[in-house]
Amino acid sequence: MNHLANPKTPRPAIALALLSVFTKNVESNFGESS
Repeated sequence: MNHLANPKTPRPAIALALLSVFTKNVESNFGESS
């Protein structure tokens, strides 16, 4: 995951990207469950 820690990329941008991916995964998991 060190390649994501790019000095050119602001931490907030990385956090938002990870959060969006995490949210999509959770939504897909809940969708499959129900």
